[in-house]
Amino acid sequence: MKNKVFPVEIDDIPLKDVTSGIIDGRLNGVIVTPNVDHMCRIYSSNTFRDLYRQANLCVCDSKILQYISILKRRRINNVVRGSDLTIDILKECKGRKVLIVGSDENQAVKVKRIYGVSEVNLVVPSFGFINDPDEFNALVYEISSIEWDVAFFAVGSPQQEILAFDVLENMDCQQRTILCCGNAINFAIGNVSRSPKWMSTIGIEWFYRMIVEPRRMIPRYFKNLMIFYYTFVRGA
Repeated sequence: MKNKVFPVEIDDIPLKDVTSGIIDGRLNGVIVTPNVDHMCRIYSSNTFRDLYRQANLCVCDSKILQYISILKRRRINNVVRGSDLTIDILKECKGRKVLIVGSDENQAVKVKRIYGVSEVNLVVPSFGFINDPDEFNALVYEISSIEWDVAFFAVGSPQQEILAFDVLENMDCQQRTILCCGNAINFAIGNVSRSPKWMSTIGIEWFYRMIVEPRRMIPRYFKNLMIFYYTFVRGA
């Protein structure tokens, strides 16, 4: 079911159906999970909006976005957090080939140990790779040359989405899934603590993260207040 409350259509599908669709091959290609930060960028950047419109699956990562959809009388029923989806997929990846495009060797080691995934390839781009055409092209070639079933692109937005769609254009992803997951891979392996379940349930996990990482998260969340201007004042 498609929901058109935002400038990109949201696939209103339960978490368990997204996970099972990926594992049994019904859902593949590039999967994105927009949160408030992503949605602000979608409203303000035509380029980023076009990237998200190309996604094979786009699910809502945010209770705040769900609340906005309710106020706009186009309710999104299913919130599929990238962190939950990443964990659920990894739990089903025994016997599958996993690729992580991330930040350090620790990520691959922990995925193997925690989730029992025997084959995990890791690619670590340099910081700022997106601005170096030679490195970017070499990265696309390297990823396209590796055998993998599920890939977790965890290098931040928008560079992970740009990279994902370039990879999609350069290889056959008919039976492969790329999840643009950002920091979700670190939540999944315990490098970053998650908010208590009750906070996530009511949509105030942002408050927990603001307390844990104030210098990084307070400026981001202040900027993300623009979502209310975009959705209730300016419109799509």
